[in-house]
Amino acid sequence: MRTVHQTQPQIQILLSAPDYVAALELIVTSQDILGQELAAVHCFRHLGPQLSEITRLIDKMMASEFENYSTRDLNRPLNDDFDVLEQVRFYRLTKGALRAVQQC
Repeated sequence: MRTVHQTQPQIQILLSAPDYVAALELIVTSQDILGQELAAVHCFRHLGPQLSEITRLIDKMMASEFENYSTRDLNRPLNDDFDVLEQVRFYRLTKGALRAVQQC
């Protein structure tokens, strides 16, 4: 119960990284625990819908960040040294988007 109770603060920490994949995985794990092991615990009845709302928020955050990233990358000058702008950020966005699609 303590772990599930600490889910939302941990999600905030992960999103500040921004580690979208880990945040989405934490949400899925917490929802599974809520549905299987803590279904009868009355104090957690609002956590499931809150986690669903956070998932929608993460989807919007990823879409917005991907749009900003794409716009900056497309507007940068081309040269002989073609490289992806901010590779780590692009990797996190792509992996997060794939994880979100898997949940659907």
